[in-house]
Amino acid sequence: LRARRLVRRRGWAVPEHLPPVAAAEWLVRHAGDGAEALRELSWLHYAVRYGGDDDDTRAAEAAAEARKRLHKALPRRRRG
Repeated sequence: LRARRLVRRRGWAVPEHLPPVAAAEWLVRHAGDGAEALRELSWLHYAVRYGGDDDDTRAAEAAAEARKRLHKALPRRRRG
């Protein structure tokens, strides 16, 4: 959810109905490779939530790193 808020603040309107990986893929198609960190974060979310990956510390560290990379690399959307 934090990543989606960051994306919104950057001006990208990812369709709300898309699940995490599909939303990340949409953003990569529209914003470019700078959004690749969101795809990685989305797969991490799936691994922890549905795959039984129970290493909460590793997951939290990886998520923080992915958000940091996304913040640096995701371009602001130009209006017009």
